[in-house]
Amino acid sequence: RTTLKWEDKKKGVARKKKEKIATTATMSASPSSNGDGDGDDTHNVKMGASAAERNAPHIAGKIVPRVLRIQSECKEEEEEEGEGEEHYAFEIGSGQGVHASVIAPQLPEIEFVLSDRNEDHFESIKENTKHIENVLLPPVTFDARDDVVDALILDNLNAVVGSCLLVLVVNVCHISPIETTRGIFETSDKLLAKRGVVYIYGPFNVDGKYTSDGNEKFDKIMKEKDKRFGIRDISELEAMGEAKGMKLNEIHEMPANNFLLGWIRKSSSPQMLL
Repeated sequence: RTTLKWEDKKKGVARKKKEKIATTATMSASPSSNGDGDGDDTHNVKMGASAAERNAPHIAGKIVPRVLRIQSECKEEEEEEGEGEEHYAFEIGSGQGVHASVIAPQLPEIEFVLSDRNEDHFESIKENTKHIENVLLPPVTFDARDDVVDALILDNLNAVVGSCLLVLVVNVCHISPIETTRGIFETSDKLLAKRGVVYIYGPFNVDGKYTSDGNEKFDKIMKEKDKRFGIRDISELEAMGEAKGMKLNEIHEMPANNFLLGWIRKSSSPQMLL
């Protein structure tokens, strides 16, 4: 079904039907639980689908209206210029595909490309999203520390570069090395359309301080598992975005002591500012 769908795209983007081979041995950029009720298994690095199912509606509630507004503005601009562009969303560390299964149906005119460095998740992703027409399968094998353009070219997904209205990252930054977070901004810089937005969700510190005792305990657990892991400070990510010409435009406090952070390009129109 999906292969035919890709071949029918106006831009002629075709998905290769092939077995994927993992090329990196880095830590999984998969969702994890946090120490404040977003997941019960805080001793595990990976988060089960149940925690994702709990937080996905809250994340969608913030993201969907914003992206619909951006999409509408893009359509108006394209109509004035007499051009029509394909719009995409790219998720880094899709895990089991739960977030996409909630968000993608609410953005039916945007094609969702999911990714994870751990191919063990791919069957779950396919199962959770197979009924959603605008989720393009199979997922892309991708580690955020690698070049996303290379990964997309491998799958004949060149059209995604520079055409994303949304880059989504959920519960990745604290369960991966800091290089992964830098790679998220490198990736976003290559994928975002002019009016695109980057959303990163998870537990974060504020001005060097934990936002709860549970987050502090969870941070200790993560660092005991791998000293490269840990809850990042919002200011760290803000600086990384600045280095890539992006402005931290949204900070939403979310349930269970999490945040949803949103970036836009500094070159975006004033209407993009909130």
